[in-house]
Amino acid sequence: MIKPAPYRAWYEYGGLLGDVYMIDWDHGIVQIRTEADTTHTLGLSTVVLDGYTGASDWDGLPVYAGDLLTVEGSRGYGVVTYLELQAVHRVALGNGKDTFYSPCLQSYRSGSYTKVGNIHQHKYLLEVAA
Repeated sequence: MIKPAPYRAWYEYGGLLGDVYMIDWDHGIVQIRTEADTTHTLGLSTVVLDGYTGASDWDGLPVYAGDLLTVEGSRGYGVVTYLELQAVHRVALGNGKDTFYSPCLQSYRSGSYTKVGNIHQHKYLLEVAA
């Protein structure tokens, strides 16, 4: 099994999402590899970095901050966010009532959540019909 990258980067201007394989903090650059196996060198200030939570979904896909999840027994989609002061990942579901935190994310009814996308490419999933 390949260990997931500690970060994923979203570059909105080019619509690129990829695993980060190099960050040069001193020079402000990041290199990413996309699912299409293309590599890109980008300015660090032009990307959004999403951290790996340490958890995987039902299908074994790594879960990052910014991912959208469905959780068994709940309605709507949950957005994974990182709470810096508490150093935990939070998932708030669309109903606004159900919330769980990692490390609970790693063990929360194992296999009961599925990654359906991310807030960068699938923001429309969060839109509520009027």
